[in-house]
Amino acid sequence: MDRLAHRVDEVRDLRSAGPLKMKRGRMYKRRTGYFVRAGILSVALLACVGQTRMAGGQLGPWEGDFSFGPHPVGFRTAALTRTSSEGPRQIALSIWYPADASSGAQSLRVRDYFRSAVLEGQLSETTGLAEEPAFAAAMTGSATALSPERARTGLDAPVLARADAAPEPGPYPLVLWSSRHATVLAQAPLSEVLASHGFVVATVWSSSPPLAFLWEEKAREEKLATIQAHTGDLEQALRELRRNPAVDGDNVIGLAWSYGGQTVARLQEVEPRVRAIVALDANVVPARPEESLELKRPLVYLVGRDTSGRGFDRLQRLTKPWTAIRLTELAHGNFNALEGYLPAVLGTDTVYSWSLGGEVARDGYRALVRVVTSAAQALVREEPPSMLQLAMLLEDAAGATPIQVLTSATPNEGAVQ
Repeated sequence: MDRLAHRVDEVRDLRSAGPLKMKRGRMYKRRTGYFVRAGILSVALLACVGQTRMAGGQLGPWEGDFSFGPHPVGFRTAALTRTSSEGPRQIALSIWYPADASSGAQSLRVRDYFRSAVLEGQLSETTGLAEEPAFAAAMTGSATALSPERARTGLDAPVLARADAAPEPGPYPLVLWSSRHATVLAQAPLSEVLASHGFVVATVWSSSPPLAFLWEEKAREEKLATIQAHTGDLEQALRELRRNPAVDGDNVIGLAWSYGGQTVARLQEVEPRVRAIVALDANVVPARPEESLELKRPLVYLVGRDTSGRGFDRLQRLTKPWTAIRLTELAHGNFNALEGYLPAVLGTDTVYSWSLGGEVARDGYRALVRVVTSAAQALVREEPPSMLQLAMLLEDAAGATPIQVLTSATPNEGAVQ
């Protein structure tokens, strides 16, 4: 058992050859807090509360350490047309990508992402409001949560990406966001980080005619039809992106948050180029057993403190490998920057009822970005790690943030392909 326990430390270095081999039963190491029984890994970490840097001046890029990678980042948008049984539809495509540092393109600001989301009809909370109170309402649900001056500071904050910068040649693996409104703004920090580490990141939204939000669909048939329409949009975007020589269109990670989980689950059923799914508090597993989900790809599932309605308790039904990371202090709204992280760094405690503010929101979103980046980097390798190796890698990426880790890893499991 001592020799076996030492292997826990060895798998932290993913340069070591082969997956971790274990005999069925128990393994534990008191010093690190790991406990494995019948292939299920559970990790509990103590919180380490850092100093709060609430925004008193100009923001970052995005204020704080997001562990950006070596690549400069470009951002551009495109309009696609998809022909469907209901007629032609316009799709807004937004792309972050590794860029040429010498291109001299103009730096973007938070305001540019915000305006993009508003123009595409993705932020219903902003209707009829001037830009500063609309920004506050989109973040918190209250147009008065920030003073106009403070909201202007947030909108004018520079970000990492540059508009229409010349792309690096690539090809780079693709991270394709599932359809979910406001992703172009709410997940921009994470998308920039991924692009800086050598990914092309894309998100789509059906702009005309608009689709109903999934929670508005009451009838099951209508909801499934909307999911299918979103899936068709993603397939169209993938076809377009694969024509770009900078994109490795055969090496795709499907990324989803919130209700986007239902669409990415359908996408991986029909699109063989999707190698894995990363879900952020997203409902990737149907609530009803009769709503069959054939999970054809490995799943990395991040979930918050409230697991009800997110399929967390139904993971054992899945037949493909999965690793679940529970960030025990985060609420649903903290899995995007708009509803948790940005209110925290802009100095307001007002947030939506499904979110949390303050240090928890700030530190939790940074940890989420690190975990997702580490997962994406591991999953696109030619020889991906085993699920147990991946779980340990993601635990390291979380740092001091309290988490629990569960994995489907079994004693004889190999790589996640």
